[in-house]
Amino acid sequence: MGTESYGWWPKYPVGLWDTLTGVEGELNGQTSFGGKPTTDPHHGDSADETFNPKISSSADCECKTCEETVGCIRDFANAYAGGWSWPVGQNCHSFQNSAMSSCCLTK
Repeated sequence: MGTESYGWWPKYPVGLWDTLTGVEGELNGQTSFGGKPTTDPHHGDSADETFNPKISSSADCECKTCEETVGCIRDFANAYAGGWSWPVGQNCHSFQNSAMSSCCLTK
């Protein structure tokens, strides 16, 4: 499956006003923050916490295997669009929560 990571970033560096009111968003901060199509700029950074989602066992979930889940996350990330703002609106946290919901992942 390889190593991939996805995150939702502002397309360009932002100030406080832009952060609160919203700016153009982009997958993995490729334009201004060093991300790549399948690698978030923070990929490989040391973390303050560990996050290990699980595939839901719910009968209505389409993803049942790791491969299906990885495909779902890829499809979700590549289809995600819109602005970026913090703390309300689309941002790194809302992106993660939406991806988990769309791909039947639980904490």
